Formats: sequence, structure tokens, C-alpha cells
Amino acid sequence: MLALNGDSYCRYDWNQLLELHLTKKAAATIWLAEVNDPRGYGSVALGPDGDVTAFREKSTNAARQLASAGVYLLRRDVINAIPTKRKVSLEVDIFPSLAGSGLYGVAGSDPFFDIGTPEGLSTARRVLETELQGLDCD
Repeated sequence: MLALNGDSYCRYDWNQLLELHLTKKAAATIWLAEVNDPRGYGSVALGPDGDVTAFREKSTNAARQLASAGVYLLRRDVINAIPTKRKVSLEVDIFPSLAGSGLYGVAGSDPFFDIGTPEGLSTARRVLETELQGLDCD
């Protein structure tokens, strides 16, 4: 199952995400983006073969690092194991427990925007308008 956060925008490569997910027989595969200040995001430590070795929601480290971009490919058994009787966050309750045991990540190079803030939405709007103008889709 593909799940997307509703408060972020990024371009991701579906084929690259799916290939890693299937090759590694991953429980979950997430798209990652490099951010200058990851304190508002889940920060991720990535091993050389794409394995996520650590997933920390709302990092306290302000140094540039990989962050979850809100694009998740999940195996059905992971979805079925999510409790339904209480509120659950993938980033807080699920991904940290999968780090080192079936959680993989792909580091993208395209822009990532938190559109859950007025500033982020404004920035994303400007970038997308410029990109659409470049496509000449009149």
C-alpha cells in the first residue's frame, strides 16, 4: 500500500521506491529528503544498502540530514498490525520499531516542502507555478 502525508509535497520516483521495496522484501520503504533543519521532521539514519538504521521523529539536531518526506510503501502485514482502537502515528509508533528490521529508505534529490505551514505552502506554490510555466501547458 502506498501512503502519503497530506501536509508535505515532494517528487518521488515510484519505480525506485518499488524496486528497493521488492528487492529487499521490505516491511516498509520510505522516501527521504535532505533538509537543512530536520527538527520539524522525522530524521533518518540510512545504511549503505538502503536500510534505515534509526528513525527519530522530530529530531533535536539542527544539522543537515535525511528526513522522512511523507511517502511510504507498506507491506500488508505491517498495515494489519497497526492498532485500530487508538490513534497511531506511523512516524512515532511504527517506523522506529521497524528501524534495523525491515525498514528501508530511498534518498531523493528533488525538493521537499512542508505545506502544513503558510510559509511552506507559499514556497511550494511559487516553485510549482514556475515548473508548470516551464511545461508550456496552455
